Amino acid sequence: MGARGAYHWFPGQSDNIDTYGGVIIGAKIVSAKYHGFSGSTVTPEGSGVLGGVFVGIRYFLNEKIGVNAELGYGVAIINVGGSFKF
Repeated sequence: MGARGAYHWFPGQSDNIDTYGGVIIGAKIVSAKYHGFSGSTVTPEGSGVLGGVFVGIRYFLNEKIGVNAELGYGVAIINVGGSFKF
C-alpha cells in the first residue's frame, strides 16, 4: 500500500509522447505462516517502509489509447502497460 507522485517533463509540447519521473513511498506488508513437519514455525521478516524512484514514457497511439514503459527502483525494475483516456 502506498502513494506515488510524478512530474511530467514538457507537458503539452507533443500530442503523442509524455515523459515523466517520480517517487514512491508506502508500506510493504509481509505475512505468512509455515508449520514444518518437525513442528517448527517459520515467520518471515521484511515488513516495513517502501521507497523508490522511477522514470517513464507514454506514447498515445490515438486520442484515447496509449502504451507506457517505466524503469525504476523500489517496486519493480521494469513496468509496461496501457493507458486509456475516458
